[in-house]
Amino acid sequence: MYMRATGGVLVGSLIMLASATAIGALNGLAVGYLGMIPFVVTLAMMSITAGSAVWLTNSISISHLPPAFISFFRMDPAGLPIPVIVAAAASAVAAFLMSRSVFARQLYAVGSSPRAATIARLPTSRVIVMSYVAAGITAGLAAMMLTGRLASASANLASPSMVLDVVSACVIGGVSIYGGAGKVWGA
Repeated sequence: MYMRATGGVLVGSLIMLASATAIGALNGLAVGYLGMIPFVVTLAMMSITAGSAVWLTNSISISHLPPAFISFFRMDPAGLPIPVIVAAAASAVAAFLMSRSVFARQLYAVGSSPRAATIARLPTSRVIVMSYVAAGITAGLAAMMLTGRLASASANLASPSMVLDVVSACVIGGVSIYGGAGKVWGA
């Protein structure tokens, strides 16, 4: 809505990314510090954000976005669409970090057994929040790419079947729904 009103591609993109990151942080705080059930938190937030989007847009698709935004996400350098390049780069960075960083070891430990991670004096709540923040950032990037490729945004864009597709792909790729197992490339 900001981009359509002002033509500000950079600020509009930052608003999308910041909104998704803030939603991820709220989810992380609810799970990590308030002890709420992760599935319930994400399901509730999905309902809240979907309802808010319908209310904010009056269920009308947002179109007439700036041509610079649309053309960027429709470019095909080297025969590959920008979203494919961004997804590959993000996956490569995530895979590298998940195989070599202290945070990744902490994340696997907390995912395997939060109680054992707490006993081992790992910052369990902080690790949980940061994992949700990372999920929010990647969701924001995905939203930007999808909006750019479709040249519009809609409150009804993410259907429940899309959520099932994503979860199924991750589980088939070896990610445990209980946490502590899985690799980026598998997902």
